[in-house]
Amino acid sequence: LSFSLFFLSSGPANAYAGKDKIPPLSYKVRETVSDYHLRSDEYNITPLEDRALNFKIRLPQGWTPLDSDLNKGDIGGDIFRLLAIYTSPANFSGRSQFRVRSIDINYLTSANNWMISYMLQMGFSLEGIHVFSRNKIEAQYTLFIDKTPYVIRAVVEVSGRRVVIAEYMVPQESYEEGKNDQILAMNSYALLSPDMTPSVDMKTFSFVDLARFDYPGTWNLIAPVITNIDDMSVTLTNVFDREVTVEKTAKESTPQLNGRIDISIIARNEETTLQDQIARLQTEMGERKIKISKLIEVVNDIELKAIKKKIRVDVYAVEGTEAKLVDHEYWGAILQTPGHFYLVRLITVGRLQNFSAWSQNIETFRHIIGSLSPNKDSIE
Repeated sequence: LSFSLFFLSSGPANAYAGKDKIPPLSYKVRETVSDYHLRSDEYNITPLEDRALNFKIRLPQGWTPLDSDLNKGDIGGDIFRLLAIYTSPANFSGRSQFRVRSIDINYLTSANNWMISYMLQMGFSLEGIHVFSRNKIEAQYTLFIDKTPYVIRAVVEVSGRRVVIAEYMVPQESYEEGKNDQILAMNSYALLSPDMTPSVDMKTFSFVDLARFDYPGTWNLIAPVITNIDDMSVTLTNVFDREVTVEKTAKESTPQLNGRIDISIIARNEETTLQDQIARLQTEMGERKIKISKLIEVVNDIELKAIKKKIRVDVYAVEGTEAKLVDHEYWGAILQTPGHFYLVRLITVGRLQNFSAWSQNIETFRHIIGSLSPNKDSIE
């Protein structure tokens, strides 16, 4: 079983610059964890009596809850729900706070990409990041609250159909004094029973009895009638509504394609080679009036769950051959088993043009490949 590089190009281009340049978080503190425990209290809270929101944290002694602020909407691109908030004793530079919020999502995403998308949307900059997994990250950034700058250290976790964000906020003026407690407190924070189910309803598609994969029900499936089991294909499209002005007086919604995934299964025999599949993909791109521009990156961390093996996906910038195509990407892989070739490719709006849409598209692509399960072929 293998995935193969199937195009040649002049070399890698720079990947998303803002993402690549985020420095790692510092975890340097002035005292041991055991010493911090002696002067802190542990809280174990279950907001809304929802087990998936149950968290624990150790905060310095003297902090108090602000229950009166709960259940208030907090506008930040979409509506967050405030689940818990604690405040420190007052001092000359203002109070530090710890809060936990959640926001509903209806698309697949990683915690890392959700956080970057949120930062771009709000005009903030990440000052440091640590990625624990695709579902959990820790990050640092600065924002103004009531005209006062706060340095924030946050743990962001995807939990089912919600993103849960826990933030420890220190007034910038007293950050050097308060960052030790901030780091130790957030190191103690944990979402105890995160929901591990997907954030959208999933469906399963089967290529007769040869293979199957899972995909989000929010994507449109186009499956032609099967007339030849030696060569089968299916297409998934991600369409969103874009508001446009009509005759300068009215507005209407028009569908806008921002992602397309194609999966094909081709029977292997003496006349079907890997080079044939490469040529097939190149011909397909020509028919769609696009061509490879340059290699952006090679992705090696997508796991095919059926065999618990990481596979390789090549990512290219593409351009139009007849009309201008602004910032689009092509993700492609070829899976080989003894009996078949599996071609999986994605055409998506680029990360620099629309990071949020790009991140949702690539997460769907990752999920489809991860769930792909050949039924008939023995796995090499």
